Parts: sequence; structure tokens; C-alpha cells
Amino acid sequence: MRSPAVPPAFAQMDCRGPLAGLDERVRRALDLMESDNGRGRITEADLAAAACLSVSHFAHSFRRQLGMAPVQMLRLTRTRKTAALLLADDSPLKEIADAAGFRSVAHLSRLFKRLYGVSLREYRRNNRR
Repeated sequence: MRSPAVPPAFAQMDCRGPLAGLDERVRRALDLMESDNGRGRITEADLAAAACLSVSHFAHSFRRQLGMAPVQMLRLTRTRKTAALLLADDSPLKEIADAAGFRSVAHLSRLFKRLYGVSLREYRRNNRR
């Protein structure tokens, strides 16, 4: 089978590459995003608190360093988690959406298709090993 599609937005997400020089506060927020199990519904205020910054200062610093808003990165992180969960087993899409931090399968489906170019079911079917 072909390797799973990766949206261009994830091309820079290698800690040995462009992210290596990030401010430690922004890195803490990214770590929180990565560790989110989806149940806590992390907000921008939670990320700012992890970075020990006000919400506005955090958002400005995050955007300056990564070129996107924290909420955008959180969506990308959750979508990447969704892609991994789709390939892990045959869990229903509702369970996968919940585990990845999405409240709605419909919202996840629209976002996933926009980023990956295929539906959730197509991605699962085409990338199974």
C-alpha cells in the first residue's frame, strides 16, 4: 500500500528542523497539544496558561514563531491524531472523533477532507497495511 498522505502543514513539524529554535513557552504549549487525549477539550486559554503568558501575548508569540494561530495548530494536531486512530483499528468514527478531541464527526469530516483531500473512510480504506 502507499504511505499515508500528510498535509503540507505538517511538513515543518519535525523537532530536529524548523521547530528546534522555538521559544520554550511555545514548545510547552505544543507539548500540551500533543499530549491531549481529546477528553479535556484544550482551549487557547489552557495553552496560554501552559506557556505562562496572557492569551493575547501567547497568540501573538505563537503566530510569530509558527506562522499560524494556536487554534489552527490544535486542529492540525487533532487531525493528525485522527489519521493515526483511523489506521489503528476499526473503531467507529464517533469514537475516533471523541478520542481526537472533536465534538462532531461532521466537523471532523469536513476538516479532514480539506486537509487530506479524502474522506475519513477513504483514508482508512486506502492506507491500511
